[in-house]
This record gives sequence, C-alpha cells and structure tokens, in this order.
Amino acid sequence: PKFYEEPAAQPVKQGKADLSSYVAIDGSIGAGFMDGALYNGTDYGQKYSYPELLANQLKLANSALVFNSPLVNSEIGWTGTITGNINVGKTQLVTPACNTVSISPVAQKSDLTDIAKFEGDKSLLNNFSIPFLSVKDVDVAAGFTSTNGNPTNYAKNVLDPGTSLASAVKKKNAKFFTIWLGYHDALNFATSGGTKIPVSESEFEQKLDLLLDSLLATEGAAGVIGTIPY
Repeated sequence: PKFYEEPAAQPVKQGKADLSSYVAIDGSIGAGFMDGALYNGTDYGQKYSYPELLANQLKLANSALVFNSPLVNSEIGWTGTITGNINVGKTQLVTPACNTVSISPVAQKSDLTDIAKFEGDKSLLNNFSIPFLSVKDVDVAAGFTSTNGNPTNYAKNVLDPGTSLASAVKKKNAKFFTIWLGYHDALNFATSGGTKIPVSESEFEQKLDLLLDSLLATEGAAGVIGTIPY
C-alpha cells in the first residue's frame, strides 16, 4: 500500500504458538533501563521495553495473556544508589552554563520512599530482565555482581534472596519465551579496549543450555533466542 493508505485490518492469529503465558529474559534493554535508571514515564521507560511492547501485540492473539514487569512507580527513576541520605534518580541533559553541555543526575529526593525499588509480588512477574545481566550469572542466586553497573540491587527487583534466574523462570511454566543475552558481555569487552575478558565459549554455551533446559522443562514450551555470536 502507499504510505498514505490505511491498510485494511487483518485478523490476528497465534498460529502454532501457545500464547497462554510468556516470560522474557534479558539485560538492560529488556528491563527498559533508560537514562541510567529504571522508571516509568508517560511515553518512555519500563512500559516501553520490547518485552512489554511484544506482550501487548501477543494479547491481540490471546486477550487472556497476563504480563507483569517489576515496575518502579516513579518518573524520577530508581538506580539503587544513595548519596548521603539522597536517592539518586535518572540523568538528563541540563541547561549549559555557557557553550558546553553536561549530563548530571536530576530530581534527587531525600524522601527515599518516592523512588523505591520494586516491592510488588515477585511471584507474579513475567519479565525477568535485569540491567547489566551477564550470561554467566543466569544460575547465580540474587546478589550476584557483574562486569558493569550495580546489578546486585537490580536483581533484587526480580529475584527473591537465594533464588537464581534459571530456577525462577522454571517455576513460571511459561509456554512462550524470549531470551536475549550476551550483549553486555560483548559491550564490556569492546568498551574496555579488549582488556575485560569475555565469558568463554564453553561457559556461554553451558549457561545458555542451562537456562533453556529450565524453560523447556515445561511441555510444549517454545520461544525466540537472540544472542551475540562468540
């Protein structure tokens, strides 16, 4: 069709896919991590992560589908970082003093409850994306560290203490899943000038297989995988 012609509505079908349940496993992009924080804005933030957008499309084929992300109910943003008694929020471009532009944290608030982490029911979550998640950490209990950022705090939004990502997604018994892992590992290697050793090929394969085994333990489960080639 020409760009100014509105296409005729087409019936939405789910085909052979079972869209009764959906889980997503990812790093910062899947979590909707923007401007150095997790936050919910009017037209940006966590609700505009690709798993959320994808879930909205899947609901056109199955209106009964439920998809929950660990939403931080603040437009200020949550980073898990506290300076003194002030919780540091997201960053934005500020008005320059002269002909330069700087980026600095904004909307810092002393009332820590205003920008608290996700404190909802983790058992209801479907989006298991954790900012800065390395593929090597999929079987590590909550509280792990990573090669970038501070995912210890971010992991607590998704996982209960002592629970690994692989075990948490297995309990969901999801029929459909998406996985996108490896880009944080590749990015850390590239931005360090090649000084940070990426996860080995054998460990990458072993951890990805472990995660897939957890998801495919559910009869009839299927999904989409996106990774960074070794």
